[in-house]
Amino acid sequence: MWSALLFPSLALDVFARAFTGDDHGRPFVVTSGGHYPRVVVANAAARGAGIERDQLISAALALVPDVVMRERDPRAESEALSEIATLALVYTSNVCLAPPWSIVAEVGASQLLFGGLRNLLSRLAADIQARGYMLSLGLAPTPEAALLLARAGEATPVLHRDVHRSCARPAARSTHPVYTAAAFLASPRASHASCRQRGAGLRFASADQRARDLAHRTRARCDAARARAQT
Repeated sequence: MWSALLFPSLALDVFARAFTGDDHGRPFVVTSGGHYPRVVVANAAARGAGIERDQLISAALALVPDVVMRERDPRAESEALSEIATLALVYTSNVCLAPPWSIVAEVGASQLLFGGLRNLLSRLAADIQARGYMLSLGLAPTPEAALLLARAGEATPVLHRDVHRSCARPAARSTHPVYTAAAFLASPRASHASCRQRGAGLRFASADQRARDLAHRTRARCDAARARAQT
């Protein structure tokens, strides 16, 4: 069983971890840099004042002239992701980076050591959040499916590889179309048509396709790392 940990505000978190006292209440944005910088991510105070992701900085300044701005720091984000992956090694020996904002971890093998999956994931999430990183979790039998769920913010886990069972009782499962897509990814041998015959109707938006591409690349890196460890 794989857990994907997505950090959608990592570009902000690497700065916000150093905030003290009133800093959290001040509008703050991370910018893209360049000739026409845009908002990459904004904190709650900035969002409350009307600043939005991908907004031109000129527009953000018109709304909040005293907004605090920092240019995105990819190096700090990469180091933070590595720090989080190292922390996850406390809970499992199989952790892979899925840049730019995710990691995947095989948690099925170690769940009994922590009193089950729920306890393991709760402790892992609490440890990460205590270090100032906000996260979204996805849980599925493959890293591809887990990443898809995490990116969609779909909390319902895919708990088995049988796509037919995942599609057979829609009332008992999440109705989010991405859940159906994740169930399909969790069953590599299942055909696309088999889910359609049960009324699931797999649909991938462009964002979901990007998530699948990222997931497949992550799986390849995990397989390569496992092969090197065995030689």
